[in-house]
Amino acid sequence: MNAISMQSPLTAADYLTGPFYSMVDNPNFSARTQEAKMLVGVTGQGKTYFAAADATPYLFDKHDMDLVIYTYPQTEILDMGEWFKGLTATKTPGIQLAFNAGQAMDYLKAGIKVLLLTTHSGFVIQRGGIELIEYLKKSSENFSIWVDEAHTWMISDVRNYKRGMGHNVSHYEAKLFTALQELSVKTPYIFGLTATPNREARGVIEPIGNMKLSVINDFPPKELLISSTSWLSSTSFYDPKSPNAEWEMWDLVENAVIKLYDDYFKTGIKKTMMVPVGNEGCSSGLDSDFVKRQLLRIIDNNALAARNERTIAVMTSNKQETGTFSYNRPKAATDDDENSIKDKLIDQEDALRIVIVKQKGRMGMNVPTLGSLVYLKSNDNKDDLGPFTESPIQIMGRLVRLNTGIDKGEFTEKYGYNLTKYVKSLTRKEKNNLVIANSIDMVVPKTDMWVDSSDEFAKTYVSSVQQAKAWMRSI
Repeated sequence: MNAISMQSPLTAADYLTGPFYSMVDNPNFSARTQEAKMLVGVTGQGKTYFAAADATPYLFDKHDMDLVIYTYPQTEILDMGEWFKGLTATKTPGIQLAFNAGQAMDYLKAGIKVLLLTTHSGFVIQRGGIELIEYLKKSSENFSIWVDEAHTWMISDVRNYKRGMGHNVSHYEAKLFTALQELSVKTPYIFGLTATPNREARGVIEPIGNMKLSVINDFPPKELLISSTSWLSSTSFYDPKSPNAEWEMWDLVENAVIKLYDDYFKTGIKKTMMVPVGNEGCSSGLDSDFVKRQLLRIIDNNALAARNERTIAVMTSNKQETGTFSYNRPKAATDDDENSIKDKLIDQEDALRIVIVKQKGRMGMNVPTLGSLVYLKSNDNKDDLGPFTESPIQIMGRLVRLNTGIDKGEFTEKYGYNLTKYVKSLTRKEKNNLVIANSIDMVVPKTDMWVDSSDEFAKTYVSSVQQAKAWMRSI
């Protein structure tokens, strides 16, 4: 990993901006073709904001881009305010915003500069994206490509997939990597954004092909993020190999559910819980319906909510399973889909407190109320190079967004999405409430993968509640 090219960085944002500007402004940068440059940063550091509001206008204005492409997973929710801010900041006139590749290509052929926002599949699988790629290979357009969540779709080859990601897939064609590899011959402006660079990006294993991956910056010291992320309160481990494993696990789960509600009763600020489970018949995870019934029983036995309140949601790729549930309403509400479930989790007034996720939850779960993780899969992905920590850290990273009880837009407008000014305005009691509301509790299996991941998460990605209290006293 390259050293940071700056003098005494003062903010977390400097760990993105400094290396990026230093690199692209280097006179030799044009020679860095056949290379994807990775920018790493923890959740909440502002990677996407940087790409939208800083890097994109800079590339249009200072590097004469004709086209900037930003691709993201299907599950990602775009903050259009960030991208409109970027377009407003640019001094280059006439840039058009496009949401599909075909429209972007029409603009380019007409001599109009374009910002294209599209999904990974829209770029490399759908017909319009494939045609745009072929056009860029042959044209003289000056273009840049940004890939969000770059650890997922950028394994170079199916032969590297298990070695790179820790698990097999039934079908993988490396279409995004292949497209970027072909386009990297024409441009050095290919970038990836991720909180968890995979083994190829970190240089642990070599990519298969003619494009190399390079991480160009360092993670910031977590102290620089203490005012813009939540704080780690507790991590509890259950041993899936223990003779009393099931009893020990459910005891920890019940305590976690009670604490979830107790934190709300103390502060008036809603917190929610994410519970990843396995597929049906999966040896390393519990069935979602069984978990749902157990959690509803825990809520009812402890009188935490009324029996008619839809306190639990199930989110899967199966629309028949997806929905919200209450103790006396065991069938899913027919009008609840993935987006409405997220909205209800965010809504401070809604009764929904727990979401059970199956093959979901690693990306696109931008829910600031999430403050509790109960992981009910005992998988332990590792090989001779060690445990795979990327997936667990992605899951834990869903919990680090600020939870103040104030709407994100309002909090950003009043306090710049930073706790420093906000904390100064609080009474002692309100500060105590903030510590409780903005804290993370986790229940995870005691496996090598999860123990190592939890250690790395605490070391690199979040400050502890104790550190947060000391920081509050200092300001």
